[in-house]
Amino acid sequence: MMHEMGHSMATLLYAGILGVLLVILSLMVSADRTRAKVDIGAQGGDDQFQRRNRAQGNLAEYLAAGIFLIFLVEMSGAAAWIVHALGIVFCTARVGHAVSILGKIAALRVLSATLTYGVIAVASVLCVVYYFGG
Repeated sequence: MMHEMGHSMATLLYAGILGVLLVILSLMVSADRTRAKVDIGAQGGDDQFQRRNRAQGNLAEYLAAGIFLIFLVEMSGAAAWIVHALGIVFCTARVGHAVSILGKIAALRVLSATLTYGVIAVASVLCVVYYFGG
């Protein structure tokens, strides 16, 4: 899709990738709810259910804010490389975080969380900078 600046919206790609990841994780949680007989919430269930539930929940908690901030940076006229850098790091961090929770990989979890916070912080600062004409 093209917007008025004449180039495709990079944020569409990253939102789409992470949307697919969210559906995959959600389906895993739904299947585990049935298997473990967990009706509502995260109470009960085994370790696999708890990990899948948190991987899906954590993605859901950060997905909207991260993608929306990257979108605002893009709509503010940021260079394409900035938008792609933010999008690539954010997607990599979110996929890495899900893998780290599912696979019990603590170092990857810390790295992925740090990268997620970094993208949100950088995109937030860029929003303020672009607001003031930077």
